[in-house]
Amino acid sequence: ISACLVGSEMCIRDRPQVRSTLLLQRVGMGKKARERVSSLSRGQLQRLALARALLHDAQLLLLDEPDTGLDQDGLALLTELLAEHHAQGGTQLFTTHDLGAAMGRSDQVVMLSNGRVAYQRETASLEDASIRQIYQEVVR
Repeated sequence: ISACLVGSEMCIRDRPQVRSTLLLQRVGMGKKARERVSSLSRGQLQRLALARALLHDAQLLLLDEPDTGLDQDGLALLTELLAEHHAQGGTQLFTTHDLGAAMGRSDQVVMLSNGRVAYQRETASLEDASIRQIYQEVVR
């Protein structure tokens, strides 16, 4: 969605209306574009939040519990969008209570306890079982 055509005078990212329409379609919300936000379900609100987060083609995405309220299709979409953002050189910082999601979508895991970093490690050196045990120890 952020790509520019060679020889094109204007990139899609320079046309906010077109970009927002494409992003809404990408997250499965194109048919809901004219509906009031108050009428949307929790999962639809999360999809809309994803589109908003991606709208400005930012290098850094700050996402607070981006998987909350998403069904299986929404979770797959989230994973796909974050992978694409990463592949384009972007960075994501997100919070989650889902340790499996943290392992699957991250290069590093940081655990906080009482507002301080209590644990930090690259996910490549961890297994699901060990991260759950570490989490139990950190939250005590």
